[in-house]
Amino acid sequence: MIVAPSKTFTVNLYPSDSLVAVGDRAFGTSVVVTIINIDSYKVTPTPTPTPAPTIVYTVVMNTNSITVNESAGSVQICVTVLNGPVSNNLQVNVQFIQGTATAADYSHTLTKITVNSGASTGCSVANTITVIDDNLIEGGTGSEYFIVQLQNGTSVLVPYNRSSTNVTILENHVVMFGLWSINPTTLLEGSLPLVSICAQILSASPLTLGIPVTIEVKFTGITATYEVDFNPSAVNITFWTGDTFGARNCTNLYIIQDNIIEDNENVLISLKSYFSYVGISASAGSAIFTIIEDLDSATVGFTSSIFTVTEGVQSSCQICIQLLTGAIGKAVSAYVTTSALGTGQPSVDYIPLSEAEVVFQPGASALQNSTSCINFTIIDDIVVESNETVPLSLSSTLPVITLQASSTATVFIYDPFDYVTIGITGPMFVTEGVNLSATICAHLLEGALGRSVTVLANTVNFTAIPGVAYEEKSIALTFTTGKITGDSQCFDIAIYRTVIVKDTEFFSVNLTSSDFAVIIPPGYESTIVTIYNDPANSNRDYAPLNTTITFNSLSVQGQSLCIDIDILYDNNVENASEYFYVNLNSVDTVHTLIQIPQASVFIQEDTDDVLVIGFVRTNYSVYESYLATICAVIINGTAERSVSVFASTIPTLAIENVDYIGLQNKELTFPPGSSTDSSVCFSIAINNNTEIQSDRTFSVFLQRTDPAVVLFPAKMVATVTIKLNPIDRVVLGMQDAILIAREGVNTSIILCSVLKVLSGNLTRSVSGQFVVMNSTDKEHIIIQLTSDDSIVQIDANFQTTDVVILEDDQDYVEVQMQHTSLNVSEENSTLTVCVIMTSGALEKSITVNLQTHSITAIDGRDFIGGRFALTFTPGQSATGNNLQCLNILIINDHTLEYDETFIVTLECSVQDTDVVRISYTENTTLVSIIENPEADEVHIRMTKIYYKVVEGELLFVPICAVLYQGRLGHDLTVTLVILNSSLGDTALLGRDYTMQSESLTFKYDESSNTSSSSCVNITIIDDNVPENERYITVGLSVALNDLGAVFIVPEENETVVDILDDDHGITIGFNEHLIQVTEGVNFSINICGFVQSLTGIWKRNLTASLIALNSSSDIDANSIINSNILFASLLDFGVTSWCVPVYINDDNSVENTEQFTLQLVSNNLQVEIDVNHSTITVNINEDSDDYIEIQMQYTSETVTLDGKDYIGGQFTLTFVTGQSAMGENLQCFDLIIINDHILETNETLAVTLNSSRADSDVVRILSTQWELIIVMTEVYYEVVEGEQPEVTICAALYQGELRHNLTLLLSILNSSLGDTALPGRDYTLQTQTLTFISNESLNISSTHCINVVILDNNLPENTRYITIGLIIDSSDIAIVPERNQTIIAILDDDHDLEDYILPTSKILFPSRSISGGTMWCQAIYILNDTIVEDSQLLTLQLVSTNPLVVVDGNYSTTTINITEDANDYIEVQMQYKLLSVSEENTTATVCAMVTVGVLEKSVSVVLQTHSVTAIDGKDYIGGQFILTFTSGQSAYDNSVQCISLIVLNDNTLENNETVLITLNSTQQDAVVEIGMVQDYYEVVEGQQPSVTICAAVYQGKLGFDVVVLLTIVNSSLGDTATPGCDYTLNAQTLIFIYNELNNINNISCVNVTILEDNIPENEQYITIGLFNENSNIVIIPSRNQTTIAILDGDADFVIKMRYSQYVVDETVGLVAICVVAVDSTPSMRKNVTFIITTNGTATAGLDYIVQDSITVDSSHAKIGDIFCFNVTIIDDNAVGNDLYFYISLAVHDSNARILPNNSTSVVKIMEDTIDCLRP
Repeated sequence: MIVAPSKTFTVNLYPSDSLVAVGDRAFGTSVVVTIINIDSYKVTPTPTPTPAPTIVYTVVMNTNSITVNESAGSVQICVTVLNGPVSNNLQVNVQFIQGTATAADYSHTLTKITVNSGASTGCSVANTITVIDDNLIEGGTGSEYFIVQLQNGTSVLVPYNRSSTNVTILENHVVMFGLWSINPTTLLEGSLPLVSICAQILSASPLTLGIPVTIEVKFTGITATYEVDFNPSAVNITFWTGDTFGARNCTNLYIIQDNIIEDNENVLISLKSYFSYVGISASAGSAIFTIIEDLDSATVGFTSSIFTVTEGVQSSCQICIQLLTGAIGKAVSAYVTTSALGTGQPSVDYIPLSEAEVVFQPGASALQNSTSCINFTIIDDIVVESNETVPLSLSSTLPVITLQASSTATVFIYDPFDYVTIGITGPMFVTEGVNLSATICAHLLEGALGRSVTVLANTVNFTAIPGVAYEEKSIALTFTTGKITGDSQCFDIAIYRTVIVKDTEFFSVNLTSSDFAVIIPPGYESTIVTIYNDPANSNRDYAPLNTTITFNSLSVQGQSLCIDIDILYDNNVENASEYFYVNLNSVDTVHTLIQIPQASVFIQEDTDDVLVIGFVRTNYSVYESYLATICAVIINGTAERSVSVFASTIPTLAIENVDYIGLQNKELTFPPGSSTDSSVCFSIAINNNTEIQSDRTFSVFLQRTDPAVVLFPAKMVATVTIKLNPIDRVVLGMQDAILIAREGVNTSIILCSVLKVLSGNLTRSVSGQFVVMNSTDKEHIIIQLTSDDSIVQIDANFQTTDVVILEDDQDYVEVQMQHTSLNVSEENSTLTVCVIMTSGALEKSITVNLQTHSITAIDGRDFIGGRFALTFTPGQSATGNNLQCLNILIINDHTLEYDETFIVTLECSVQDTDVVRISYTENTTLVSIIENPEADEVHIRMTKIYYKVVEGELLFVPICAVLYQGRLGHDLTVTLVILNSSLGDTALLGRDYTMQSESLTFKYDESSNTSSSSCVNITIIDDNVPENERYITVGLSVALNDLGAVFIVPEENETVVDILDDDHGITIGFNEHLIQVTEGVNFSINICGFVQSLTGIWKRNLTASLIALNSSSDIDANSIINSNILFASLLDFGVTSWCVPVYINDDNSVENTEQFTLQLVSNNLQVEIDVNHSTITVNINEDSDDYIEIQMQYTSETVTLDGKDYIGGQFTLTFVTGQSAMGENLQCFDLIIINDHILETNETLAVTLNSSRADSDVVRILSTQWELIIVMTEVYYEVVEGEQPEVTICAALYQGELRHNLTLLLSILNSSLGDTALPGRDYTLQTQTLTFISNESLNISSTHCINVVILDNNLPENTRYITIGLIIDSSDIAIVPERNQTIIAILDDDHDLEDYILPTSKILFPSRSISGGTMWCQAIYILNDTIVEDSQLLTLQLVSTNPLVVVDGNYSTTTINITEDANDYIEVQMQYKLLSVSEENTTATVCAMVTVGVLEKSVSVVLQTHSVTAIDGKDYIGGQFILTFTSGQSAYDNSVQCISLIVLNDNTLENNETVLITLNSTQQDAVVEIGMVQDYYEVVEGQQPSVTICAAVYQGKLGFDVVVLLTIVNSSLGDTATPGCDYTLNAQTLIFIYNELNNINNISCVNVTILEDNIPENEQYITIGLFNENSNIVIIPSRNQTTIAILDGDADFVIKMRYSQYVVDETVGLVAICVVAVDSTPSMRKNVTFIITTNGTATAGLDYIVQDSITVDSSHAKIGDIFCFNVTIIDDNAVGNDLYFYISLAVHDSNARILPNNSTSVVKIMEDTIDCLRP
């Protein structure tokens, strides 16, 4: 037995799954097994030579991990020999274990690492491990790694825990993104709802995305507002795996039509990324999008057509303008102007308005009935006038402001309080017989009239008899407009003379008025008219007589008898004569006739009758400023007539007209009837002399002119003493109202008085005395000031001084707060706080103050605080009644908050600081307001309870809760809790998602509204691992201390996030390996296959396509090239099928069976092709209807006998591939004719034609047995239901001639192509027969047709087919089999599966949904079908069979408008590039055919002829021809449209001639639209040297270079700029390069250089238009020109007067004159001085003061800025007229100017009503 030594072997652990990694620090990847020979312990070995000892080295990796950048190029692995150095070179075997890194990430040739002899370390040879930069973006660090493993060897022992190194390859690239296009760059609001925002990859190739990358497009309002002007605020764009440089994806910005007047608004569009391997370009990462205001309008109007104001009560009224329609987003103005056409007078009755601005501020809207008002000022003119009217008109200069249909209103000024006083003066004395009338006057005593007023004067009888003694009257007296104080209205009353001696009589005239503006003051409402009886009085002037005069019988004619009457002396002053009558009466009336029955006796007044008159008093005293009333009296005598004396003044000590107003010859009249003691008085005005001096005197004396007056000497002079004015005095008063003395401190006090001169000047000394008043209060003495001086007045308010004797400092009371702390519940309404007296007693009142101070409680919100006074009254003491309390109001704010506190402090009042002491330790009370959390409970709920997201598509999900009830008084934190899901697998934190925060914070004072929400983001992790749906359930939890105050709504207390996995792939393949089809029978076949997704639902749109491995003429190649199989995302089925139509061409050619093979391919990594089902073979069997017809070329020969005349037999003719009836169509054989040299008649033989047996199925011998052949003219129609109402099908006589009428039957056959259409539902057949009339020949008229009406049933369904066949029972008539029927395919218009996919129509409303809080969504996938078509309308209706679900009828349907994209097109080409036609032909058929694309709408093209050598009109009729391709035509059926070009035979010998026919698209079908990028630029001359204007291709694809001309257009905006002076245009054309698409790069630009001319001028405009003659290019009308406004940089700071007129009162003091800037150039940077000049009726310096100039700083001036200067208005206190002056501005600075018609304002100075003349 040989004893073997121990042996070892190694067991290594390798991963076979890429998802399994082996080896870490704790466990190795290999184990060494040692086999011990146990026999060595039993048998003594045979002695052998001792071998050299084998050294085993322990080798370890230098490091367990290495991290390298992807760009490092290589990595080196090093090892260390722990028991080294080694004696010989040591080689350590290594093994590579693949982790997530693949061969695309690294390569290696390393198998061993060598440790050199004498060394302890060794490393791999350089570049044996290569790190490959795969130029893929793969998602951050640590995503790729591989493992290098050391192997044990004979001399190498590797410890398991240090046997490997993990090599991690870090991502080295950052992919840059930027904005590609914003289309359009600006948008007129309301024109389009969407703006296309596209981003692209900017990083150059070969950098490629290895994972999907999502970037955020963020929309931030600069001046635009989110959800008002645009939506959304952000949206994600995803770029997919495999995308590289130039890849683009787009999203939409929705522009909201807000119908608000506003300025253009800007939205910042910026790209944002949250990944380190994604960068955003600094230059292309953001752009500003402008929403052009669409001139939304608003209508304004007066709030009322009538405004009223009462003069004297209101100084103004508000004129209000209402917003009737629209809304305001910027300040807009309307203007109110008054009209002078009303009855009110401008500047007299009101301050006129001239375009007074009424401003509507942003936020105003018609829905809120917004109004804006201005003040309309009324002038109270104290003039009686009628109600006045002021018309108002409304205007606006803004086009967005529309005026109400009636834009006028009226202001009514009511004036009920202005009045005039009117009175009648008197009394009036008249003498009967002397005065024939009495003149009565009514006087305007006070006031002025702006309208007429009327008073009524009536006579009223006292003793005088109306109609006997005087004229009875009632008369209206009218004072007209303009009458003022002193004006009168008079009338006469007739005084009748009687013959009766009677006493004095009286009557009165009374004044009344019904006008409310007329006041008749007491004493002026009537006057007494005294009628003196002029006849002499019996017994006074004469002795009465009653006697008989007797003529006796002897009396004769002429005889007289006399009587004596005694005239009495009455000693009265009377008129010059008096009279009485002597009446003669007869007692014998029979015999006596008295011819003169009455005689008058006049008594002449003697000169001895006098009146003695003198002053009542000879001494009068009167104060200054008063009236001195002086009276004259009749001392003796009686006046029976008016008697006058005259009074005059003589100065003595007083100065006439200084101290008094002197009189000269003042007439004093004593009326008739005056007698002894009758008096007449008058007044003398005494002035106020400003000097305080002694009394002054002046005299008044009487004079006479009437001889009947005697002045009494002792009373003919009166002395008037002017006493000093009571106000011309001095006032004495005590200096101190109170003097305080303290016991033991003050032994005396000083009393002082103050003298004050009330009026005038003190010229002498005055004196006063102090008098101590009796006082019972020992501590209170009153001292009174008195004076005996006549000019001294004691001020009653300062007549006394109170002397208060205070106690000494030892007398005081001590007070403190009763409690140092108090608690009060928030629900209590008051808190009682008390102050307690702790020492002392009171004999007087003292006051202390309580002051509140907020700590956490807030004054006004939690309590009503402030400073409060508490008064302790006499009698209170520390031992008795010692409390005073205060109630503080506590406010329950119903807010959830913590307990709050405030402090009440105790303070001394100022007056009691010396007697009150406050405890320093207990001078405050801390008040705690205890909250009631249950009463202030807040409610919180989740804003959304369910999200459904796809992993990898949505980065963030916001988890939000909202405070929807209650109010917070402090920050509130609510915890977010992750719950196990009851719906399925619970997502794992850190693997499936991360959460931004574990709590939500609601901020203080947030109320229940949409802004009071709090959110955290949950980040969804794309783990690239196939898995089931996972659910994140986030619940709300409240802290223990908030349990009673915070209520979480149970039904909305959690949010579920449903994460759909996007990592599931699909397996697809063909259902069959072989398909048999027959040409002519099967026009198309559906190539179908299966799709399997056994691992779950795929969440991305996946595609596959077909490729042909061989070609066949029977296959429509385009149907394969354009095949695109879409596997739409979210399709939830495990196994399903798909189909692709492949079209079979029926070429009607005789051929063998053909075969072609299709293969299934896909570029999507998640699509796996089943290798066993990746190909399918299609056998196309030749149909039995393909044949050729053969006939003999000639029908007879002139030979007869076989062998004698000819060599006969059977001959075979072979037609070869390529021959056809239209081309090379002959095969011949030679028949040998024998010349028999025999004279004989003509001979015949028959040559018959038969098909060979092998080809009998495809060869038809044209027989002559049928005389007639009838065929269908078309075998196939295709119509769209609802678009084409009917189809005309026709049969034609193809061969022969009819001898009789022929009727053919039409039969409806079942369709072999698909669903058979149903008559009556899908179509109606007009008739079922076709009749051919006899004698019809083969020509165009031998066709007969019927109409098939296509019915639109509005039902979604498959394509249906109508197959109509011909039936004939005559053996003489043949119907060609392949043309014996017509097929009509009816395409359904009610749904189009090629336009959209509706994955599922089931909508689930989970339980716990709350009304108003649950939203549902349904995904509809819009497919790109590359078909040229009109926009498609898709209407969805909401239905439910659940009885608990009610569908709202108003919201039961929704319509989706699928707008056709601009990139769908068809390609059309000429059918033949070369076409030959004989000149003898009358026409040439020229055709165009569709080679690419499908039509579902009509499209037209233009054929245009161009002469080459042929001449239009001579050789052909040329021009422009329209070809229309209709809906349904496509490249698949080689759709052709043709024209007939007329060819002219000119019968001229000439060479062949050519004409060129070109194909163009019509303008309406042109697919290329070009327009300007920007329609307006604004530059400042001298600041911006050039402007770049650009045009872009907005739609379509160019097939050739396009040149667009630039034209200069006259500007409609203002002055047109002059080329060469104002600008130069660097080019006249724009060039667009072939095959550029509609994108931001397809822009062509030209520079316009702006020239600086240094000349001040108006704005200049350059308008540049686009012009193109190519009919294929359409210039977009709205973008056909660009305007550049050149603002002048050489002038102008332009101003104008803000107002043209100012109306001010003389007493106003100052008036501000303002100018407004109407233009301001930004380059203007200096002060500008404007010169001020004035002129007018007002005088500078006397009536006003104005500065010489105004300097304006224009450095920051903007248009609309206002600059003002003051003008001082001087009140001259003089009575005068209204004045005015003009203020004009001028400027000498060339950089500034004033608008010519706005450089002057007028200022009207209204005379004030205070100035007047004193009487």
